[in-house]
Amino acid sequence: MFEDDKDNKYLSSLRTGQFETERGSSTDIDLSSSKEFGAIGAILLAISMLTFNNIILNFGTIMAKIMGYIFILISLYRFSKVFNNSKIFSQALIGMIFQIASTITIFGYNFLQLSFLKGLAHFATILGLIGILYTSFSFELMYRYTKVVFYRIFAFANPIAQILPLFLLLLFKGMDEITTYILFLAIFLSLYIVLMIAFYTTPTKMKEDKNMHISPEKQPGIFDSSKTSEILKVAVEDMDTNEPVMVLRYTFFRTLSLVLFYLLCFFLFLPVPLMGLGIIPLGSVDNLFNRFLCVTLGPLGTIISLWKIIDLTNTKQIEVYRDRITKRVKIPFPMQRDKSVYYKGAKYQIGNMGMLITEAKNIPFSIGYLGYSKGFYIYTTRFKGKDNVRFAKFLAQVSGRNEGEFLILPTFSSTFFHKLIKE
Repeated sequence: MFEDDKDNKYLSSLRTGQFETERGSSTDIDLSSSKEFGAIGAILLAISMLTFNNIILNFGTIMAKIMGYIFILISLYRFSKVFNNSKIFSQALIGMIFQIASTITIFGYNFLQLSFLKGLAHFATILGLIGILYTSFSFELMYRYTKVVFYRIFAFANPIAQILPLFLLLLFKGMDEITTYILFLAIFLSLYIVLMIAFYTTPTKMKEDKNMHISPEKQPGIFDSSKTSEILKVAVEDMDTNEPVMVLRYTFFRTLSLVLFYLLCFFLFLPVPLMGLGIIPLGSVDNLFNRFLCVTLGPLGTIISLWKIIDLTNTKQIEVYRDRITKRVKIPFPMQRDKSVYYKGAKYQIGNMGMLITEAKNIPFSIGYLGYSKGFYIYTTRFKGKDNVRFAKFLAQVSGRNEGEFLILPTFSSTFFHKLIKE
């Protein structure tokens, strides 16, 4: 079950930032009960989304939510033992404790009218969102070990589902109470159905491997920085061009934070084309010219935001070779395929999230995304800090430039493209 395939096999720490582990003796473990606990927990969470006019029934839904969290925790505890990774359980435990505390506080303030909880209500909301992030990290680990894609879908969709109703309410303030409730219910029922499917499709028989977990002392990409340049230099000189010098991946939480940012941009731009189509009134500035601007220019913001989300989440890994950089995608489709940019003749542009590297000719400055046809964007700020430094050092040695030119600052963005190889 856990034998690495060709695409996922651990390489050396230099190439992938990950360390090989010796496989120990393994035994088949029956996970049917763990799957059942998880699925029951997901069902209880779905039930807890129901709202009634009766205080007793609402209290029952709160208890269903708490019991749902407990059942899922029992399931994840068993999985953490099988995969020998305590973070699966510990991250979920922290997250669900935060969510339970938030749920009880908000219930006491909204339904029991406990006025002394007023000051804690906003804090409880923030605490709940933090708890959701911890829980999502736990399910991302579940995906890494089981390869059940529904765990990853839930990990990404869970935080989005919490903020999506708020944006919809802001956009459509005129929605009646029943429509709002149905929309809210549909979003969360879909979310927990995905979680139920994830538990249901998890293999019943797995192998318990006591040596599978990579210890915290050997985190990817951590080695003596004083020896980094020397190691990379040897790698560049000695390794074959068909073997990657390093394989870099975006981290889960850093990717999630940027996805949420672009999702916010998407919803902020969305009303503009709707105004141009007359769905949302323009008010006192309603005229043909303003409608024309909204219809022609308005969709650009929504399209770019949506494209950024797709480009970010569909990137599997960045492979750095001696003569080129290759971007691998998870699901290939038009404009989203594996691409390579060779250092010879390449140009790059620094942005506040990363760098655009392209082989396109005669680009004096960036207008939109002209370089995307023959290049791609690398979100270097989504790498682990050590990986970002390794990548910058490598580019510095290849290009003859100072490594500081490739270390991205959040407040800095370059307008112009530069040749990668310094003349």
